Amino acid sequence: MKAQMFVVTAIFLATMLFSVQQAFITYSKIDMSEPFDTKQPYIIKNIIRSVNESIINEPSSGTQLAQCQRFQRNLEELLDDLKFDVSREGYLMESKILMNCVNWGNAYPASPPLKLSLRLSETYEYNTIIDFYHIPVTVFAICQSADINGLCDGLEIAYSPGYKDACCSQHSLCCCVSPC
Repeated sequence: MKAQMFVVTAIFLATMLFSVQQAFITYSKIDMSEPFDTKQPYIIKNIIRSVNESIINEPSSGTQLAQCQRFQRNLEELLDDLKFDVSREGYLMESKILMNCVNWGNAYPASPPLKLSLRLSETYEYNTIIDFYHIPVTVFAICQSADINGLCDGLEIAYSPGYKDACCSQHSLCCCVSPC
């Protein structure tokens, strides 16, 4: 008799768990979304970050023309690698580099040395043109003042994208994680 009650109870509990699971299965299907980092705007943002890191890490040896030409070759290789990585996610990426080495030392708002045109398509197309500036040397006093006063995030706005990272790599200042 005890064995029969045990079997009946086990069947009852299994049926009840199955019923509850079926009741909530539609909610779990609705909530299963793709990770945001594979969506087009986030891929573009990561490409911009990679290009900025390449600009910041560009050695400042040689003439401006030599630096610019070396950077252009490195950028072409970087974009080829990124194109391959993005294609594995199912996207088609096209890029066009508009490089003007005469503007290599310019800072915002002057004409940028690099305009990068990106086209990313999957189910819809995402087109953008981004201006990049080479920041050859940061001013130590500016980086130090921003670090002391907690204004490191404002460097990106006041000077140009990548200035905060340049302060970190060149002077070991403003190396904190946002917000700082």
